[in-house]
Amino acid sequence: MTVGFPPGKPFKPALKSRTIVVPGRTTAQKQKNAVDERRLHSELGKLVRRWAWLHEQLAGTFQLASGAETSVANAIWHSSKSDAAQRNMLTAALRASIEELKKQQADTHNQFQQAVFAEYVWISDQIGKQSHTRNDLIHSPILLYFSSADGQFEAVVTDVYSNPRAKKMAGKELFQLTRWLLSFCDDMGRHLAAVDSVRRNGGTIPAQPKFKLLSDLPTRKQPPPKSSRWRKKKTKD
Repeated sequence: MTVGFPPGKPFKPALKSRTIVVPGRTTAQKQKNAVDERRLHSELGKLVRRWAWLHEQLAGTFQLASGAETSVANAIWHSSKSDAAQRNMLTAALRASIEELKKQQADTHNQFQQAVFAEYVWISDQIGKQSHTRNDLIHSPILLYFSSADGQFEAVVTDVYSNPRAKKMAGKELFQLTRWLLSFCDDMGRHLAAVDSVRRNGGTIPAQPKFKLLSDLPTRKQPPPKSSRWRKKKTKD
């Protein structure tokens, strides 16, 4: 195995600038590519924010499951720098709470508490299942690859340096996947809020959300419905 590089030949990285100069592109193509890039940046940015907010709501659930004072529960929760470790703590506390409730008198309220805690376990597990895909997408190096066939760029991941996360994203339509994860965050956020409301006010635990199929979400070539796009309202003079 040869280590280093020959003298007189400085190291050149396999990937240079992200900017790609393509001769012969029309102004319209350049504008379309710029729009696609901004859209991808926007979608990924929204995913980072919504995931962070969704996960932050689990801190309140952990406080409930642990039975500790707010300051103590928050200190324990944030002592871990890993989302996965936090979810593991939450699930362990919820399941232990369920077992303790089973030892107590089996009245209506006891059964209600067990059902609520079990629903929180389901929520945590579902978030954990999608966390791997979300992490692979967010932490993969993404390039805008020029397709000479239609004169447009495709958003792809690169595994030039054998990035294991990038390999998992190979062949994925990144716009579509990002939008599906955004939809997942919205569904789970609403369901978590609904379960919290039932826990505080009583009632029936809401039905678990039915997640959309990946194919239900638009690709790069299929922009989102107009109703979901932000538009500046026109004001009357």
